[in-house]
Amino acid sequence: MAAEMQSGEERVSCSSMEQYEVIQEIGQGTFGTVTLVRHKLENKMYALKQTPAKTEDESGRYEMKLHSRIEHPFIVEYKDSWVEEDGTACLLLDYCEGGDMYKAIEKANGVLFPEEKLCKWFVQLLMALDYLHRNCILHQDISPKNFFLAKDEDIRLGDFGFAEELDSPDDLSDKVCGCVGFMCPEMVSWVPHGPASDIWALGCSMYEMASFETAFSLGDPLFENTLEGQEELNRRIKEAPVSPLPTEYSGAFRSLVDRMLEKDSALRPTAGELLKDPYLEPIVLEVKAKINGFLGDNKTLVVGNATAGEDDDGRFCSNSSSSDENAATAGASSCREIEDALRLLELSAEGGGGPEESNEGQQCRRNK
Repeated sequence: MAAEMQSGEERVSCSSMEQYEVIQEIGQGTFGTVTLVRHKLENKMYALKQTPAKTEDESGRYEMKLHSRIEHPFIVEYKDSWVEEDGTACLLLDYCEGGDMYKAIEKANGVLFPEEKLCKWFVQLLMALDYLHRNCILHQDISPKNFFLAKDEDIRLGDFGFAEELDSPDDLSDKVCGCVGFMCPEMVSWVPHGPASDIWALGCSMYEMASFETAFSLGDPLFENTLEGQEELNRRIKEAPVSPLPTEYSGAFRSLVDRMLEKDSALRPTAGELLKDPYLEPIVLEVKAKINGFLGDNKTLVVGNATAGEDDDGRFCSNSSSSDENAATAGASSCREIEDALRLLELSAEGGGGPEESNEGQQCRRNK
């Protein structure tokens, strides 16, 4: 496991619902609801995801334990978690004021996003995925509905309800889960899958963010929900090419999306490889500079490809003028550096739409 993941049990909490005022429900998903709440003493808004005790494989508690160990500037920030007396799992998260990407697409009213903005989001999501995959974590529910916008329009990856931590980098998952239309060919073929499945789903997501059209759809949600419809959609995912992206976007950008939608999982690039693509290099450097600027002049939060200064294991590390000091602190302080970055990002953005888990209009399924 890479060093940036926190080890051991989830963070212990003495919190309860009594400390929070419920404002309104902001999302509803497969296993629970997401509510906007206000901490009575802090007077600060948070997103609270609540999963009832009787859910498939206690997914709420698993998500609590996993998310409590994840820290990354472009992943929705974990704040706290606890279990109520009735067994309800409560996961408190940073509230992203900008809402989810699905709603941002709707609000755009057909006006395509500028390529520069798409590439910034793309790089930030790749950095988040690279972090997860280096830590043997599959997200398994990548879609625009699980991308959340902070006040400064930086993007955050959220909703780890289907996420799975593998035993080793070479391990595979046999779960079939996520949103229909974003599942990769190997998943709909019931073939064990690895990180390449998340890359496929990110390719589908970037396709939708760039075209406002789903990459794989039958155009009839009711038909897609039938056995015949599911079989046809699976066939298209495995065999059919996607329609070309709008020519308003450069050939380089369109090529990156095409590479992620390679039918053969062995030929799909990794998140780390995509971050090294020459076309994305200027955006990668720009995003890194912004994060490092929050950390201060003497520390550097390194994210992305190794040629730009990241260590060989892909860790977030603290760089100082002294190589001995750097070597001594790179491992033990990596999580602390990320916490500092998240706090500084929060101070800069002052909040950032809540991790809404609404799956309205999108069929989701999970089989073990």
